Parts: sequence; C-alpha cells; structure tokens
Amino acid sequence: HQRMYAKRRNAAAAAGEYVSTSAANLTMRSIPHTIVRSNDYQRTAHTNATFRQATDRRLISALDKHLREPQTLLFYDGAMFESTVNGDDYSYSQVLFMRESPPLQDLETW
Repeated sequence: HQRMYAKRRNAAAAAGEYVSTSAANLTMRSIPHTIVRSNDYQRTAHTNATFRQATDRRLISALDKHLREPQTLLFYDGAMFESTVNGDDYSYSQVLFMRESPPLQDLETW
C-alpha cells in the first residue's frame, strides 16, 4: 500500500496510522501478523563496540526527528519493506519482500 500525505503531516504519526489501519485490515481478513515496537541502538562511533539500546532522550528525539523511522513495525507473510543504506557519498535503497514472517521470539530478541 502506498499513501501520500501533505508535507506538514508528521511522518511518525502517519507511519503509526498506517500500521494501525493495516493491522486492522489483516485482522479482518484473518491474516496472522505481529506488531513490534522498534528500538534505537547506539555505539561509540568508529569502533567495533557492541550496540546497546539508546537511553539518552535527546539522542532518541534527534533520531526520531531526522530519520523519520516508524516506531512500530508490522510483520506478516508477504510484507514489503524498504531498506536504505546511507554512506558519506551515497544512498542506496531497495524494496524487500518478506516471504515468511519470523517467529515472534526472533522479532522480540533481534
């Protein structure tokens, strides 16, 4: 599904609304699905340190404002996702097809 919003529409609110309406549609059609809250992780720049869950509210707020990533993710067999990799001089985006949704335990611990 694709939706277009006016520029002033909050991206996070639009993504949340999309997840809610899509989940309701999947429920109505008896299609199994899982909604998982996304988490922000951080590590010291330019190191191989282990990622840890971000706890600094200013950092999380800045990530939410600039990256505009959804706060909840909807998983179901056949879902489509867009994955983006950003580097210093490039940005690459690709559409991904989820043939089979992972088990809930994997989604909660990944």
